[in-house]
Amino acid sequence: MFWDEQNPEHDNQQGKGSGNLNRSFKETKRNDMEQDSSSSSSIAFSAGDGIEIQWPEHDDLRVRHIQLQVDYTDLQSKEDLYRAFPRFTYASLKGDDAQLMFLSGLHSLVFDWLVSQIAAIIPKIHPELNEQDHLLIVLMKLKLGLCDTDLGYRFRIRERSVADICQTWIPALACVLKSLIAWPNLETVAKHRPSIFETNFTRCRGIIECCDFVVAKASQENATVRYFVSVTPGGAISFLSSGFCGDVPKCQVAKQCGFFHLVDRYDEILSCKQLKIKDELAYLGVTMHTPDYVNKKLVPKSELEGMFWTHAKKVTGWWKNFTMLRKVVPEPYGYLLDDVLIVCAALTNVNLNVFPEGTKA
Repeated sequence: MFWDEQNPEHDNQQGKGSGNLNRSFKETKRNDMEQDSSSSSSIAFSAGDGIEIQWPEHDDLRVRHIQLQVDYTDLQSKEDLYRAFPRFTYASLKGDDAQLMFLSGLHSLVFDWLVSQIAAIIPKIHPELNEQDHLLIVLMKLKLGLCDTDLGYRFRIRERSVADICQTWIPALACVLKSLIAWPNLETVAKHRPSIFETNFTRCRGIIECCDFVVAKASQENATVRYFVSVTPGGAISFLSSGFCGDVPKCQVAKQCGFFHLVDRYDEILSCKQLKIKDELAYLGVTMHTPDYVNKKLVPKSELEGMFWTHAKKVTGWWKNFTMLRKVVPEPYGYLLDDVLIVCAALTNVNLNVFPEGTKA
């Protein structure tokens, strides 16, 4: 209740206690006003005997004023940061093909071609950025694994805008680039075959692997998604399945993904891991080769075989150079994982640097 010093009836009822209470109120208020205003977190206090005394209204205004000053200072700091670091754009990379390659994984010619293919079929998400900036954001997300907040600071847009750009462009990129993941004939494989295959496995059509990726879930534990992939000896990704639940056995993924319909009789398939599909492939006339392991360690029979299996393992790992694939995929992008992998696989195929030394041009 509010204390009223002008009420005589109340003074008579309280007697000497009213004078003590009045002094207590004044002393407490004076002591509080001497403290740093930033330490005030309440507008009321107890005066004793169960009576609550509330602060005058100007104290609440003072707290609000201090908070506004803090907010204003924060805004000034952000503006100073923006002035010190200009907006990152594709235009700032013009002529620096090495930097563009590092940031996006593409040369400028391929980058410009992609923009011409995609820009006409999807809307511009952020009006202050052009189509090249939109694509650069997406590729930096995949190649470097940057979070939306980081990209927002670099391009000076909201975090939500970064997510909108990525979630719009990634499916469109997957639709355009999917045709670059194609099952090749033996002549095409031989044309880009490393010299190490000249005397061994000359009919090798692909190196296969089952890969697991982890997707973050807000309401439950992280989920695992499993994919079946085949890579040519030269490093091009020739087959990529849709995602399967991580609980599905790898051999079952291989049987259900459609890979068996692509192989031909007398083909040779290599696997760096022990996938239990050798009998199924043999029924189709396909020979499957796996390395020898002892206590989970590779034990090659010769130096040449050791070099061969080392190369095969590197080949299946080249397309994972996109940092986003090596991390836990954030939840907003989990449902786009199929498209993300298609884009990464296709961009690996168009990148000439994936081919190792000794590969035929």
